[in-house]
Amino acid sequence: FQRLSLTVFSFLSVALASFAALANDNIDAVIEKVRTPSYDCPNQSLLPELEDTLALESLTSQQRFALTVAKGQFLICRGKYEEAETMLLKAIMQSNIDQSSYAFASAIYQIGFSYDARENPARCKYYQQAQELSSPERHSDIFTSSSLGLINYCSETTSPEIRLGKMFGVLKRYSNDGSPGELAHIHNAIGLLYGDLEQHALAAEQYLKAHEM
Repeated sequence: FQRLSLTVFSFLSVALASFAALANDNIDAVIEKVRTPSYDCPNQSLLPELEDTLALESLTSQQRFALTVAKGQFLICRGKYEEAETMLLKAIMQSNIDQSSYAFASAIYQIGFSYDARENPARCKYYQQAQELSSPERHSDIFTSSSLGLINYCSETTSPEIRLGKMFGVLKRYSNDGSPGELAHIHNAIGLLYGDLEQHALAAEQYLKAHEM
């Protein structure tokens, strides 16, 4: 009887471990599914699945953080900037978060963007930090978006010509191996700057290139 009990216990232990591993894989799959480049909006139909996953008690701290950051992007794309900002500022204050992760860099960028949407000068601090947390090789979408934000809104004393030169420098950096989404994002930013300069034909040319990506 004792041997049978040990066998049953061992079987249950293995089964529970397998179930836990499967559940963990499923959570990571949801995180990957809802993760969206910084220059795009997530598919809003995925929000209920994200919310359901966030409600699980089995989440690790990093998984909960990654899902919270993803939710921030959903909120921002719905124009709920202050709600996203409050949630993300609270999330990044946790002590057990991997600050080298994509989620952390994304949270910092999103906070900058939420400030940017309301023309709050604090955007520059977060754009700068997001740029420092990323590179063209690592979290490249965040590096691109934060770099464009810094050029556009954090160089008030720089001439438009120099700002354009910097933007074309970013475009050149990504011209060979950048994703279509990144390249479209850059062309669109250049178009906006041309529009501010009232060079509408050049702006339209950049918008067209963005559309064709």
